[in-house]
Formats: sequence, C-alpha cells, structure tokens
Amino acid sequence: MVESDFLPTSPLTVKVSENAKFVGSRILTVEDEVRCSCQQITDQQLQIHFDCLNSEDYLVLPLFVTGNPYTNVELSGRIIGQNHPIDHTATEVKASVSERLSSLMVLIFVLNMIPGFFVAGALIVKEYGLNIFMNDFDSISRWYSLPFAFGSFAIFMFLFTRVANWFERRAYPDGYPLESDFEPPLHKSIIGLCKCIFQGKKIRLSTSIFSRGHPIIMPEKRVRRRSINDWIK
Repeated sequence: MVESDFLPTSPLTVKVSENAKFVGSRILTVEDEVRCSCQQITDQQLQIHFDCLNSEDYLVLPLFVTGNPYTNVELSGRIIGQNHPIDHTATEVKASVSERLSSLMVLIFVLNMIPGFFVAGALIVKEYGLNIFMNDFDSISRWYSLPFAFGSFAIFMFLFTRVANWFERRAYPDGYPLESDFEPPLHKSIIGLCKCIFQGKKIRLSTSIFSRGHPIIMPEKRVRRRSINDWIK
C-alpha cells in the first residue's frame, strides 16, 4: 500500500474531539526503510504521510494533547476500490478489577463524610450519652464509632486543605495557579468514581481535598519558601 492508494479527498487522518488539541506528535515505524511523517492540519486533525507499507508493517503514532486526557481518537480515510472507509475509533481501555475496588473504597469514604459524622455522631450521643462519648469512646459499638471516625477524618482533611489553600493563595499574586486549580471539583470526582466502578471508565480524580495546596511549579523536594517578590519584579 502506498499513500496514493487513498482518495485525495479522504486521506489517512487522525482526529481528536473538540475538547482536546494537539500540541505535538511523532510517528515511528518498525522498518527503517519506511519513510513516514505526520502533518498537523488543524488543532484536532493530523494527516499521515508514508511511502509504502507492506502487510506486516505498521506505524506507531504517539499523540500529545492538551485538554481532556481521555478524548476520543479517530482514524479515517478511504482507500480506492474499497466499499467502505476505514473509519475507526480507538478502543477505550477499561479499568481493572483492582481499580474498580479502589474507586469503590474511595467513594464510600467520601460519601460517608457528612452522614458518618453527623448521623453517627447524633446516634452515639443519643444512645450512649455525651459522657461516654468523651471519656470512654472504645465502649461504643463499632457500627457507630467507625463511620463517625472516618467521617470526622474526611471532614478534617477537607477543612484543613481548604484553609491551607487559602493561606497559600495569599502568598502569591491574584490568579496565580495552584495545583488544585487544575483538578476536577469534588462533585465531578464523585461522578468519575461512579463511572469507574459501574462502567469501567478511566478517570482523573481530584486530590485537592486530601493534600495541601501548593503552586504547580513547586518541585517535590524541599526548597526555600517562595514569596510574592519572587514572581513580581
């Protein structure tokens, strides 16, 4: 097969959805003799060029996109003499069983945050009294104490990170991005967890409710504390 086997009006192209844009691409081949390249036509479309491909040859096309990391990738083109085009959408990788179980545990932990703290706490005070709650917590039934403990822990992390983000934001100019600004909000993380559990879809979760906010350019190693004067000259 050569490139001229494709119709001029329907060349071999790769497209991504409107919610993503190409920022780069490379094309590789298993045979050194094959000459190939890719040309960016638009922000969402690439055209593939090659001199000749035999039946056992194939091309490897790494794509670098910005926007939705799970955007649909479509291959299209029409070969002369074929009844149908070769339109094909890349198959989505499904989440493994371990990923689904992990997502289920995280979802239970997050959803237990409000009822676990308030409902379980109210039942503990009602059935055991405030004195036992304060002085002999170990004697309380595990059916009450565990939801309350996990709910209290989740609320503490939520409030701690919000306060930490607020203090971190004050140290930088207005609009300076923190890592949490590039993460989905809590309600979208919950929706993503449900899709992973029930549909096996890969998701990107927000960690901002469980980690301290910090600027996105800060490395993981310990560095000198930055101030606003480092960014404004």
